[in-house]
Amino acid sequence: MLPRIDKLEKYFWDHTQDASDEFKLRRLFEYASFPDLIKIPFDFVKAHIEPITPRTLRTSEIRKIFISRLKEVMDNCSNWDEAVYSISGLR
Repeated sequence: MLPRIDKLEKYFWDHTQDASDEFKLRRLFEYASFPDLIKIPFDFVKAHIEPITPRTLRTSEIRKIFISRLKEVMDNCSNWDEAVYSISGLR
């Protein structure tokens, strides 16, 4: 369950707070600003990213690539710092 994070509530303008966790993560991947994206608890992303297909997201190609690469490194990371460093080749 996605913990209540006030800065992320604005992405559920249509009263979808009771939707599935996968739906919530998809919504955040599609609409959240990058600074808000990395406010999503890493454990929540790790638990719900697997069924999401980045190429089907309604977002930019750059964001789709980021999500694809995130999925590739997710199992070997325990927080956002490790994931971003891994994706960027700094780790």
